[in-house]
Amino acid sequence: MCENRISMKKCLYLSEKNNKRKIASWAIACRSVQKRRIAPDFARAALLIVDMQRYFLDEKSHAFVPTGAAILPNVQSMRRLFSNGNRPVIFTRFAVRQGERDPVGGFWGSTVREGSRESSIVGALAPQTSEKVIRKISYSSFHGTDLEEYLSMRGVKNLVITGLLTHLCCEEAAREAFARGFQVFFVIDATASYNEEMHRASIVSLSSGFVTPVTTADIVRSGSMR
Repeated sequence: MCENRISMKKCLYLSEKNNKRKIASWAIACRSVQKRRIAPDFARAALLIVDMQRYFLDEKSHAFVPTGAAILPNVQSMRRLFSNGNRPVIFTRFAVRQGERDPVGGFWGSTVREGSRESSIVGALAPQTSEKVIRKISYSSFHGTDLEEYLSMRGVKNLVITGLLTHLCCEEAAREAFARGFQVFFVIDATASYNEEMHRASIVSLSSGFVTPVTTADIVRSGSMR
């Protein structure tokens, strides 16, 4: 259990037993601050899977996210949906090469080195040759990468965001995508933070002006209706 306040304490806050109640609660909180709701256009959408790496999903890692495994089935479900629908699937992974500027490592005092085991995407989501993988050296999925160019070339207007961590790299991706003119759909049950307070604060903040909060079921429904 976690204390009922925002802190850096880690906990498993989403499970099969409580997921319906938790997700419903988050959806209500997000929609209470929304000005309008936009339906996802699957035919113009791409899936962004942010930093589902061993660094965050290996229990032995100091950066382990306990709820990461709980959202994995939802990320897998959407990955299958987009792949079967011939829509772009993009992975990001954080990894720094020797000599590169490393603002994240400078802030936290540790980093993820390119070529290390912890830098790799978990086996359950091993990227296929048809899927794009972007290496990044900061929280941003756009800065210093070709993500915007790739999405534009594929005619993408809707970006569906999943992965880790809600309040850091996922939120950064959402805000930057919005600034670049994309309609952003943030999957509240396929993103995770260290604790529920961080996750909830981030998705509510984003919902007030940057994203349309959605569930995995919402995205699956939009894909099945194409």
